[in-house]
Amino acid sequence: MAVGELCNDGRCGFLVLDADGPELVLDAFSLAGRPLWGFRTGLPARGGWDGRSWHVPFAAWDVNADGRTEVLLHAGPGGARGDDSYEAAGPDERLVALDAATGEVVWQVPWPARRPRVMLTVAHLDGPDEPACAVVLDGTYGDELVTAVDGATCHTRWQVRHERPAGHNLDAADLTEDGAEQPLSGGELPLGARLKARNHVCVDLLGDYREEFAGIDHERGTVFVATNPAPTRRRAFSPMQDFAYRHERSQLGSGYYTYIAPPMLWV
Repeated sequence: MAVGELCNDGRCGFLVLDADGPELVLDAFSLAGRPLWGFRTGLPARGGWDGRSWHVPFAAWDVNADGRTEVLLHAGPGGARGDDSYEAAGPDERLVALDAATGEVVWQVPWPARRPRVMLTVAHLDGPDEPACAVVLDGTYGDELVTAVDGATCHTRWQVRHERPAGHNLDAADLTEDGAEQPLSGGELPLGARLKARNHVCVDLLGDYREEFAGIDHERGTVFVATNPAPTRRRAFSPMQDFAYRHERSQLGSGYYTYIAPPMLWV
């Protein structure tokens, strides 16, 4: 699950990846629970040695700087696939950007990874005022291959290979404080509890500075939001106004992400 401003109205929506039979489907919902669209990935629900769905990462962000949110994800051609388990990339697989409000394809390029465990993040390599890049990491346990795809031109900006395992995280941050973000992978994790399961989020959805917990009730086939019913006498800005917090919550559907406590900005 991931959250983002899907309808471009200042309110969060949900992205939920789930299996429909043997195929993975990404569904989008408004904050009120209204279904927005569904996208069939054309990829099997099971992948890798543990049968999980790490081969379909997804994130929500305005990557082409047009003022509308896009959803990035891995998609395939569909159809039969051997034993119906994703073990390696095949032909016609692609990195897709969808319009977050409608689910229509904005652009697509060949998928730059090969293995069943991949991660995806969004990075503003030229600064926050320029279009972002989709960064794909291939190689959780083996040598890593990192590819940056320009969100506006769809061209590959760069691709680098490191002879080391990538580890369980991929993120982006402005380490040099020059306004441009650098992709991070490997062992530089911030403190927090790692979110191995991708079917829940902890985020300030209502804008009252306190975080809500959202998850999937598989028995009922619904998304639920649990909030604190107790009134508060304190006032603070929503952490969603913080760029780093909003950026991190938008891509919890990609790989192993670490919970980062929100900044407290009291009024």
